[in-house]
Amino acid sequence: MKEKEKNGALKLAQVIERYGVYFKNPWKIFWTNFLRGVAWGFGTVIGMTILTVIFVSLVSYLINLFGGLPVIGKLISRFGDYITGIKR
Repeated sequence: MKEKEKNGALKLAQVIERYGVYFKNPWKIFWTNFLRGVAWGFGTVIGMTILTVIFVSLVSYLINLFGGLPVIGKLISRFGDYITGIKR
């Protein structure tokens, strides 16, 4: 039992020593948190981009599978004609 207590105390001391570096230098905390935030944001953007591509591809495939949507096709065609008319 005493051996486990010694190992626990040693591990606790190592953890305190490791985090003590952060408390001595506040800029290290700031820099670490900043990098974590950038990585989290970058990962979120990449992940959502991949999910959006998968979702749009799946919806597009299903629409084409059922014959397309003629109403939307006409709407897009009219919009394209409108934009072409504005350019002239």
